[in-house]
Amino acid sequence: MDSQDILGEKTSAAPSSPSDALDIFGDTPDFGDTAGLPPSSSPTSPSSATIPADADFGLEFEFDKIGKKPSRFSLKTILVIFVFLALLGGASFVGWESKKNLDFFKEGKKLFQRGKYQEALKYFEKIEGFSLLVNSRDLESYKKRAKFKKILQKADKLYLDSLSLEQADKIREILSEAEEMKENLDEEDQQELEIFLRKIELAQIRSEAESAKKTGLWSSAIAGFQKLLERATQILKELNQQGADLKEITPFRDLAKKSINQIKLEIISKIKQYREEANIRKDLQLWNQAVEESERLSKSFPDDEILKRKVEKLRKARDRFRVLYLVKSKIAADNYAEAYEEIQSYLKIYPRDMKVRSFYQNVKNELEDKAKKFYEKISKARSKLAFLKPLRTSLVARDFENALKQYNNLKDFSSPASRMEIDRKIHEIRFWKNIWYGNLALEKKEIIKALNYYRNAQNLIRGDTIAFKKVLKKKMDFAIRAFLERKLKELEKEKKYAQALRTLSIAKIYITDKKKQEILRKMARRLKLKEFQRQARENESKGQWQEAKNSYLKALEIAQTQRERSAIQQQIDLIERKKVQLKQYLTHKKRAEIYLAKEEYVKAIEELEEAKKTALLEKERLLVEKRIQKTKKLYRKKRLIKFRKLFKLALKQLHSSFPEKAIETAKKALQHCPVEEIKYQHKTKALLRRAERVRNMVYVPPGRFIMGTDSEDSEPWERPSYRPYLEGYYIDKYEVTNREYEEFLNYIRKLPNPHKYCHKLESQYFPEGKDHTPLYWDDMRYNQDEQPVVGVDWFDAYAYARWKNKHLPSEREWEKAARGSKGLKWPWGNVWNKNYLCHWTSGARKPAKVGSYPKGVSPYGCYDMAGNVWEWTGDEEFKAYPNAKVMDARLGEKYRVVRGGSWADYDEDPDLMEVDKKAGAMLFASPRLCETTYRFPLKPQSRSAKVGFRCALKFEKEIKLEE
Repeated sequence: MDSQDILGEKTSAAPSSPSDALDIFGDTPDFGDTAGLPPSSSPTSPSSATIPADADFGLEFEFDKIGKKPSRFSLKTILVIFVFLALLGGASFVGWESKKNLDFFKEGKKLFQRGKYQEALKYFEKIEGFSLLVNSRDLESYKKRAKFKKILQKADKLYLDSLSLEQADKIREILSEAEEMKENLDEEDQQELEIFLRKIELAQIRSEAESAKKTGLWSSAIAGFQKLLERATQILKELNQQGADLKEITPFRDLAKKSINQIKLEIISKIKQYREEANIRKDLQLWNQAVEESERLSKSFPDDEILKRKVEKLRKARDRFRVLYLVKSKIAADNYAEAYEEIQSYLKIYPRDMKVRSFYQNVKNELEDKAKKFYEKISKARSKLAFLKPLRTSLVARDFENALKQYNNLKDFSSPASRMEIDRKIHEIRFWKNIWYGNLALEKKEIIKALNYYRNAQNLIRGDTIAFKKVLKKKMDFAIRAFLERKLKELEKEKKYAQALRTLSIAKIYITDKKKQEILRKMARRLKLKEFQRQARENESKGQWQEAKNSYLKALEIAQTQRERSAIQQQIDLIERKKVQLKQYLTHKKRAEIYLAKEEYVKAIEELEEAKKTALLEKERLLVEKRIQKTKKLYRKKRLIKFRKLFKLALKQLHSSFPEKAIETAKKALQHCPVEEIKYQHKTKALLRRAERVRNMVYVPPGRFIMGTDSEDSEPWERPSYRPYLEGYYIDKYEVTNREYEEFLNYIRKLPNPHKYCHKLESQYFPEGKDHTPLYWDDMRYNQDEQPVVGVDWFDAYAYARWKNKHLPSEREWEKAARGSKGLKWPWGNVWNKNYLCHWTSGARKPAKVGSYPKGVSPYGCYDMAGNVWEWTGDEEFKAYPNAKVMDARLGEKYRVVRGGSWADYDEDPDLMEVDKKAGAMLFASPRLCETTYRFPLKPQSRSAKVGFRCALKFEKEIKLEE
């Protein structure tokens, strides 16, 4: 039975027998006569393929006999049998598979016809291998169409009437596979694909246009819809030529036309809305925005006459509103000229706008009415204004100002042809205004103002008002006379006589009355006399004495009374005396200049003071006073410079080997220190006191020095050497003399408590007390004034140092002062010389006067630090040096230390001999005892003819000029 497929092609019915099935292939094998086969034996399946026992296929079998096995057979016959059996089984199998594939094919066709292309494609793809019942070309055609329809269906799900760019790209991406299949599609499917692609293109254009429309971009929206219309029309034309269905594209064209018309109506509505809103809000900026927006919208339809008229009408309404708005603003600001220009400019563009013309005429009429009102008021008062004497009227200044203002505004707001009459009235109002102001000033006796107003009015008089010229002349003469009389009195009162005389000469022209002329002559003489006297006083104030005398002589000539002449003569005599005083003033001033050139400021100031006393003019006195102050300031500056220089020098001298030089320098600095510099004076006095205290002392600067020695010949307690640091200090240049010690004794003997300066341990050594008198005080060998005091113990030396506000030098202070920073062996150097000190080896048999050996001076300027007498040091115990290994019973507080050696270590001094009795007296004549490093332990209560002392001083705070 024939069947019609979806392509319209006929296909044969399924074969009804194996032979028919084989005929499908066009090659049916010849099995011989098959008429003997029963119908039920048709090979519909492999299991039903049986061969009857009596079937004869033309095969020859040979048997020997019935019931016996064949004796021979044909190979060809066997082969044919096998082939037949195979073909018969295969045909049965093929028939069964074909039936299954046919069922799949039929089900797929049904789904395809229902539009379920995805499910149909699945059934088509299940058909595998060779099929007797399904045409392979039909199957392949259905597969392609199902796949194509599937793609279109997927794209159609994404498709809308309007597409965004992203959606369109997605659909095109899906359809790209369909386009690849285009060549294998029939014409109908190709046409369907083409129409779908065109729909996507148009939908995208529509989407862009509608998006622009929603955002208010009318131009873009119109351009988009016009593009949509053009493209849809073009596509319809192409499809019409191809004979394709147009129903998918036609809606796009209709929509484009409808949208364009709709936008056009919306633009017209929008323009109307803009106009209504601007008209309601009365906002010029809003009008401008409405016109700009309407012009922008109308550009979308450049050929549309209706829109053009609408926009033009809106523009005209805007211009009318603008001109009325500006004119009203300028009128409110009294700027009628610009308001008139604005109206005229508008009427040139819109000459038929009666509304603006009517507004202009109304404003002009209003101005005319106001101006006319004020003009009539002024005209009524003209008769009173013309009188010579001022008469009160109802007019006020504001009336003239208002009238002029209104007429000026009217002039600015009128055409050039009508301005001539307005100018005439303005001129007339100004004339009467000046008359009114002149009368008012004359009434207030402000003559100058009145004259100025009358002159202004006179300049405004025209040829047709000659009568008013006479009236004005009388008014002006009257005013001038009044002015001159008043002016003369004022000038005389103000003592401006020269100006009064000039005014008097003018007054003679206008004042014709004889009595008043006589008064003027007397006034002229009085004014001349006063003017000469004024000139004389002015010359005196300038120091021009001869010119002043000449002016007084001129005044004397015109003086009439004895009193006047006597007063003037006194002034002349006074000028002569002032000339002498002036000479003295100039002499003192000249001397002052000479002293200033020599920098003798004190004398210069004295001369300037005298010049100040003899100065005649206040100006000169002020100048001299200024010069005095300047000189004092300069003198102070010079003194201050000199003071600083001397102060610094005194400080330098104070820190030298001769600090007593600072005394004279400090005194000089104090003399040069300005009195007002109290702080500097205090510092200088402190410096002077310090210099007095360090008289006969030397300064040892701060720093490190070598203490002790490393020599093996030295005593253990002299070793090892080290470098201690000492601050700066002072030490006596000489050992304390008997004369100096006597002053101490005399002082403490007068005290209620003579032990005021004693050491606290003194009572332990001297329970019964002591009076500090030296042991050899009455011995002629040791008690000379300039000899060093001897026979004093450590406590005597301590008390004396404390009385002098000093202290006994420590071992470090003594050794540094003796050997300097270089560590000399003896004060003068490292080579022994007996002639440099008072010593037994140099022939000394008693202490020498202090300072007798200048060659033995130490590096810092101390005398007799080697020889003469041993010197007590201030340390209160005999100590070993740092890192020293000393074992000595004398170490400790029971012994003090003396330094420097003496004149006679040779003799047997009991206090000294106990140091080393085994060594004998000759030991003490050794030069080594005079070395700067030698330390001699001695009991503090010991008194020897070989032991004295010197003092040291240390200040806690240095004096500085600037702190």
